[in-house]
Amino acid sequence: MSQNSHSNKQPGNQLKQCCVAVSALLLTACISTSPQMGNSKGNVVSGGAGGANAAGANSALESCDAALGTLSVFEDTSLPWWQEYRGRYPTLGSTLPVIRLMIQQSNCFVVVERGKAMNAMNRERELMQSGQLRQQSNIGGGQMVAADYTLSPEIQFAAKGTQGAKALGGAFLGSLGALVGGGVSKNEAATTLLLVDNRSGVQVSAAVGNAGNYDFNILGGMFGGGMAGGASGFSNTPEGKVITAAFADSYNQMVKALRNYKAQRVDGGLGKGGKLTVGGAEDATPQATTNYTVTAAPQPVRPVVVTQSQTRVTVSEQDDYNFRVNKYDERALEKYYDHLKNAASWMSGLATAATLDDKTRTSVVMAMNMFSGQLESHRIELESWPMPAKQKAWATLGKRIEQHNSLFERHRQAALKNTDLGSDLTSMLSTIQLVTKASLLGE
Repeated sequence: MSQNSHSNKQPGNQLKQCCVAVSALLLTACISTSPQMGNSKGNVVSGGAGGANAAGANSALESCDAALGTLSVFEDTSLPWWQEYRGRYPTLGSTLPVIRLMIQQSNCFVVVERGKAMNAMNRERELMQSGQLRQQSNIGGGQMVAADYTLSPEIQFAAKGTQGAKALGGAFLGSLGALVGGGVSKNEAATTLLLVDNRSGVQVSAAVGNAGNYDFNILGGMFGGGMAGGASGFSNTPEGKVITAAFADSYNQMVKALRNYKAQRVDGGLGKGGKLTVGGAEDATPQATTNYTVTAAPQPVRPVVVTQSQTRVTVSEQDDYNFRVNKYDERALEKYYDHLKNAASWMSGLATAATLDDKTRTSVVMAMNMFSGQLESHRIELESWPMPAKQKAWATLGKRIEQHNSLFERHRQAALKNTDLGSDLTSMLSTIQLVTKASLLGE
């Protein structure tokens, strides 16, 4: 066999090896092991707490010999950060449970309930008042513990895939390497904690924390996050663990600062004028008087209710629906762009592929189906975007998308001329539709 003949077969052999590896990885995603209690790894906050004692706590979590006071945790779900957080990570849930756990494990504060469990506490008091509970149950007024402080958590940002080093697999397997070696990307999160004194309203402490981890993805990121297990990431750490680690870092920073706490002082007392005067000596702020009138807000007009009979039926529903439905996927164009970039290397490999056996062909067809399905899904999402959003997004990514569209088309035309692929693969290739300026903006 001549050297030229050998070089012509090499791309086909590489593609075959890549696709067999892909098949093995995809099949591996279908295999599971028996669950083992406490076997989850990568959790910065874990274990439990009972009173002042902790079990299984992370040794890196700061702790206190004695509690500094009582504390409630308030998660303001009306702020933009919460809406963004819920939109990006709808399965992660509230940040409160894990924050409350690490606070109790640290023994720096005693946590008091001020969340939805208050409803259950109030029901017990209502049952006591109605006479339904046993005598000497000792539930009533004057028993609840006041919260000295309120802690407010907030996520500044949580990003997946920042500072990524893409297509590492290509360094080992040439242009076909992206089929099995997608690359490495970094997930990052930054969080803040604010501690406020409930009696005075003064902010006592504030802290910022951050955390990150790396993902090692297969198939060139072709599948984004569409499949759990094999296709979404070889060792993909959930974003929730990164956010938890960032909150733990914030809390550690706060505890370190509180150990050396010194109250802020203002000459003359807090809230009594301050030292930054307004208007200067010639226009000093007048002394407040007690001769003023507070205008009450108008009372809402009560609707007139007409009762047609003596019998009244009241239907009460107390279900609390706390969810958010996005009008459209705000990252659809960005996701399309990411998939398109990763397609160039494996598409160029199809142009030089030799005859494929049945197993290799099945793997390639599977990968092609998933890739085209992802692109089509993003196209559908983009159709629901309002025109101003489309125009703004295209102004940012449009030029780069057009360049990668052109690169994809060049490789596609070369692959369509490769008769060794067969009619099934060439037919699939020809039906893939790309997002263009004309299709997105109607121009």
